[in-house]
Amino acid sequence: MVGTPYFYVNGRLVRGAQPFETFRAAVDTSLAEARALLGGGTPRAAIYDAVTGRGSTTAVWTAAPDEEEEADVVYDLPVPSRAPSRGSPTARVVVQIFSDFQCPFCARVEPTLDALVARFGDRVRFVWRNYPLPFHDHARAAAAAAMEAFAQRGDAGFWAMHHLLFEHQRELERADLERYAALVGLDLGRFRSALDRGTHDAAIDADIAAVREAGASIGTPSFFIAGRLVQGAQPLEVFVAEIERALAEVR
Repeated sequence: MVGTPYFYVNGRLVRGAQPFETFRAAVDTSLAEARALLGGGTPRAAIYDAVTGRGSTTAVWTAAPDEEEEADVVYDLPVPSRAPSRGSPTARVVVQIFSDFQCPFCARVEPTLDALVARFGDRVRFVWRNYPLPFHDHARAAAAAAMEAFAQRGDAGFWAMHHLLFEHQRELERADLERYAALVGLDLGRFRSALDRGTHDAAIDADIAAVREAGASIGTPSFFIAGRLVQGAQPLEVFVAEIERALAEVR
C-alpha cells in the first residue's frame, strides 16, 4: 500500500512530508554511493541501474514511516537472551533498535536515543539488534567488531565500540576497526580471529531474520517499541509519545 507523498531517491524510499534535513541526508547518501561506484569503474550512465538493481525502485531503505500504516500493529519480535542493551533487564518496556553502523540516519538518531535513556531510566530497556544493509560495504564488519567488543567486555565494551564506530563512520576499514578495538581495550588476537572466522555472523544473520520472521519490512534505523514499529530518525517527541503509550499499557 502506498499513500502520498512518497519519494524515491535513487530507488530508496522516503515516506511522508519529511523535513529538509531528511531529504538532504538521503541525497547525500545516494551521491556518496554513486561516487564510490564511479571510482570503482562503473560508467556514469550505468550508475542508476547499478544502485537500483537494473532500474528497479524497490524500497530497500526507508527514512520514515507513513504514520497511518502499522500504527497499531504489534509485532511478535522476541528479545534475544543475550544482546547488547542499556537500561534495566527488568524494565517494563523494551525498545529494540535495528541499526547499521554505516547508515547516516542511524548516526543522526543517536543523540535522541541518549536523551531517551536519560529520560526514562530503568523503566525502559534499549536492546541493540544488527541490521547491516547490503549496499553498505563496511557495515557488516563493523557489526562484527561491535559484537566482539560485547563478547569480550559486555555492555560497556559494546557501547564504547558503538560510539567509536558512529563517530568515525567514514573510517570503517579493517585497520580502523582494529584501532578502535585497541582503544576499547580488547584482546586484539581474539578480535582479529573473531572477524576472520566470522564468529558473529550467525548472530547478525539472526537479527536480520528476526524482522522477516515477524512479518515486518524495515529500513534503518528502525525501532520496535513494545512491538510497535517506528522507522527513521524521528524527532524526540515521536519516541517519547510511543514509549509513554507503551508504559501506560503495562501499568
